[in-house]
Order: sequence, then C-alpha cells, then structure tokens
Amino acid sequence: MHKRNRSSAEKNNSSDNESTKFQLYNYDSLEWSWAHITIIITLGLCKYLNIIFVLLYVKKGCTNAFKVFMSNIFGDIFVNNDNPYTELSYREKRSVSRNKKYSKRNIIEPLVECEKEKCLLPSCQCATKESPNHIPYEKLPQFVLISVDGPVTKHSYTMRNKVRNLVNNKFRDIPFTYFISGDETDYYYVEKLYYDNDEISIHTYDTFSYGNVPRDIQSLKSALNNLSNIPINELKGFRSPKHLINKNIFSNLLDLNVMYDSSLELSLNSGYWPFTLDYGIPFLNNTNLRDESFSGLWEIPLLNIPNAQYKKSSGTNNKGLLSSEKNIDTVKNEFLNNYKNRKLPFFLYFTEDTYDSLKSFLHFYKEIIKYINELSEINEDIYFVTYNQLVNWMKNPIDVDQINLLNKSKISNIKFNSTETESQKQVPCDKPNKCKYSSTYFSTCNKCPFQSPSPREPNPYPLYSNDSECDKQMPEGGCGNGMWECGCVCLNHDNNLDGFCINDDGQCYTPKYYDEKNDEYICSSNIISKSEVINGTRQITITTFHNREI
Repeated sequence: MHKRNRSSAEKNNSSDNESTKFQLYNYDSLEWSWAHITIIITLGLCKYLNIIFVLLYVKKGCTNAFKVFMSNIFGDIFVNNDNPYTELSYREKRSVSRNKKYSKRNIIEPLVECEKEKCLLPSCQCATKESPNHIPYEKLPQFVLISVDGPVTKHSYTMRNKVRNLVNNKFRDIPFTYFISGDETDYYYVEKLYYDNDEISIHTYDTFSYGNVPRDIQSLKSALNNLSNIPINELKGFRSPKHLINKNIFSNLLDLNVMYDSSLELSLNSGYWPFTLDYGIPFLNNTNLRDESFSGLWEIPLLNIPNAQYKKSSGTNNKGLLSSEKNIDTVKNEFLNNYKNRKLPFFLYFTEDTYDSLKSFLHFYKEIIKYINELSEINEDIYFVTYNQLVNWMKNPIDVDQINLLNKSKISNIKFNSTETESQKQVPCDKPNKCKYSSTYFSTCNKCPFQSPSPREPNPYPLYSNDSECDKQMPEGGCGNGMWECGCVCLNHDNNLDGFCINDDGQCYTPKYYDEKNDEYICSSNIISKSEVINGTRQITITTFHNREI
C-alpha cells in the first residue's frame, strides 16, 4: 500500500485529529517522483543485463524484485501471461509464505525434498526414477498404456472393434484409456467402450477450450453419467488441452474428486514413475509447480518416445503418435531399450487426428502388438493396462509373480489386489435413441434431452417418449420452453398457469394469453407467432394477437 500524495487544499481541510489516510494509487492522477523512476530503471537494468560475474540466483532475485515492485504499484493489473490458465496476479503468487493466507491447499516451502519416511503408500508417493517398493528388475512388471484424446464417434468405435479383431494372441482384448471431449461425442458409443472394459476419463468439453476448465470437467462428468450411464466415481482421470496446467487446475481436480492427472510430458529417457503431488513437482517444467502441495492427487507423466514422430492435432498443440512406417521401427527399438533397462511405463497415445487413418493405424497397431507379444512369451512380465489400473498398482506395487497368481491367465482388466471386485455394468441397449439438433447429433440408450448438452447445461430435461418409435423430427434448435414427446409439449400447456403454446414452427415460444373475463391462461388460436435466431439471440415475433394486428 502507498500513501497518496494529497494536495495543499486537502491538507488544509483536514483536521489535526484526523488520522492519516492510506489508499491505492489513483492512476489517473499519479505523480511520479525521481525515486520511482530511478528504482524502475535500476531494477529493469538488473533484470535484463547478463553480467558474467553475477550468479544465476542473483539475476533471478533481481528479476523477482522488479516484478514485486511493479506488482505493488499496479496491483492486479500486473499478471503472468505465460500460461493461458493464469488467473492470479503475480503479487498473490510471489511468496509461498504469504500465499498461506489465501490457499485452501497445504503449502510447502519450495525445493523441499520429499520425505520418504512420511510419504507412504497408498496415499503418498515421492517422485522417483527407482522402481516402486524397490522391486528388482527381473520381477518388475512392464506396463504398456494406450490412450486416445478427443471425442468418441461411430468411426472411432468402429476402429476400436477392428483393433480387437486384428490380434489373435493373448493381447486381443487389451484395454484403452479415452480422454474424452464433449464436442462431437456420441454417448452411446462411449457407453459401449466402457462396457468393454476401456477406461473413460476426462479431457475438456471442447478440445479447443481454455475457458472455465473446472466447469468443463464437472459438466462433462455429469453428461457422461446421464447419457452414457457411467458412474461419476468411475471417471477418475484428466488430461488438459495442450497438456498445460497450473496450480489452480490441480486444486480444482482435488475438489472434483479426480484421482489422477496425465498432462505433464517428459522424455522416456529421463522419466519418472507416477507420483503424488504432496511435494509438488521436483523437476523443471513449464508449469512452475514446485512450491505447492496437492495431497493425494496422482500425476502420471506422459513419457514421450525418443526419436518417434508425433503429430499435432488441428488447431491445438495436442500431440499424438503418428502411425507411420518409420515409427514402427522406432517404437520397437525404444520399447526394447526401455524393457531391457528400466521397465518404465510405456505410453502409446493418439489423438482423433492420428487415430483417423484406418489402414495405417491398423498396420501400426498390429506390428507393435505382435512384437510385444513375442517378447512377453519369454518372461510373461508385460501387461497392457489402463491409467487407472496403473495408479492402483502404484498404490500397492507387487511383482510379476504375485500379479500372475492373482490373475492367472487373465489379460484384460487385471487386478492387483485380491479384494478388488469388478464393477457391475449395465448392458448397453441394442437400439439407442437418436438425438438430432441443429448443431450436433448423437445417440444414447437414455431419453434424448430437449437440447444438446453444453458446459452451461450438461443435463437438459429428458424427453418423455421413446424416440426410436417416433417418425417426427425435432425442430431445429429444440422445443424452446418445452420438451420433446414425438412433438413439442409446452410448459404448462395443460393447466391454468402462465406458460407457452406451440408456434408456427412447432416450438414453444408463444406465451399463453390471459383471459381476464374467465380468469385463465389459454392457448388462443388468435395468437400467431414466429421465432428466429438473430445474432445468436432467439427473438419472438407476434404477428396477430386476439383478432388484432400488432
């Protein structure tokens, strides 16, 4: 806080007993002194000059001092724009000790190493390159994880079925993990993937969205629960767009009961096993999360395959493994190198773009699985698992002998604990309802909503009728103030309450007419209206009202 320079008139008008007043600067009438200018120039030079004899931490201290000074002057105007998710000002983040006043999470001092004697499984795991529980290499399982980012469509489900029928060895039914976005997703095929033991996790509602991420997560969870019949507690994972994340998002993941995040990327050569964020992130990355604690939240680092080709999805920085001929040999070599030396989890991850070419993907997949199968015949220590299964194993690391004893010959949906039970899943319907809207289309075993789900309205009111038996098509834009029952049924159409009536477009935008004589609300045939969307806003035009032109 700074003392405001008061004019002589103000000084004369103030009484002797009046206490000294302090307030933030009024930037419109800010009076700069030579001291302000000198300090700014000095700190600015200190920030940008690379003097040889100045140590790294001194330079960093000057930079931070410059930011602190500027933030004290400009307050919340001065923010860090390096990350699209940044919401807090630098002044609020500059000191860990000061942040303790504001943060709901336990803050730890920066650069504090994980205390292994206190960080104990199953709730806490230090970030380490060593094998969990110090399992010896020859008894350490090699996990392989396959994931797909983006919407689930009929095409992607067809691709998934072809993959299952492509391999005839023991890895025929290996599970995938889908990080699903809400846009263009067909909820019926999501339910079928879930029933077939693939894991369903959360991306964001829109693949290109950097808006309200917590709202997107909650909304997509709710939509998948209502339209794909997936229990909320089964949606355990998250991956952010562009793989960018910050401490606010981590806090939100905890609040939303998300068990793990898999947004951070590392190289397989310098990779870590999954760990919890009780002690932040100990290695350098572009998220600067070394100084906060998010107790119990697991991080599964996405380990990039060295020398492999990745392709960015259209309009984003989301990268997926390219299913090219060159990549086949690269992936084989890197897998063998990892398998012979460290047995870190091996990640094959794709996006909707890299997953799109049917012929090249099937060839890539067949060659890689065939190669891994040949290696597994020797020691029987390779397992294809979902991200959730990997976290479950990390909570209770056991060697290959125990895994094989628990699962015998079982390959898909393996267990790592004798107390684990398979969730009872509802068999998907044979004939889903087809839900058609002006901007999207999807199918679901449940009743169609009267409008397409969105981040703001993930669960619109359901429709009453079985759409598979209806030969009518819902009006473009939905029913408006009503629900679809093989025809729009308007709000309060069948009672003496204020409501809406069917207009010429078959929608519920015409207000009921109040008959004063009979003290009732009615749908009069004398009311003619038409609705249309202008500049994103629906406008109702009433052309005739009670035998009069409007």
